[in-house]
Amino acid sequence: MIAINVTEFRGNMKKYLEAAENEKLIIHSAKGKAYAIVPIEEIEESIFTLSQEQKEAIDQALNDVTSGKVFSHKEAMEKIKSRHPKYFK
Repeated sequence: MIAINVTEFRGNMKKYLEAAENEKLIIHSAKGKAYAIVPIEEIEESIFTLSQEQKEAIDQALNDVTSGKVFSHKEAMEKIKSRHPKYFK
């Protein structure tokens, strides 16, 4: 594993990106945060895809739009104001 600061990374980016192909690269910022540089192939595909729950929510929303179960902005604001009048004084 290679651990460096942001200044070192910025000055030798090509060198460290090449090194990251073979070992972990951790970059420490001055604000106390740390970042890992890894090849994209090593990142789990799941972070780039929707969960089943997300897909179902999108499908439900599309069905609502298709069947007319939607409100205009004006209608939605009227409904919110009637439910929560203290926020709209």
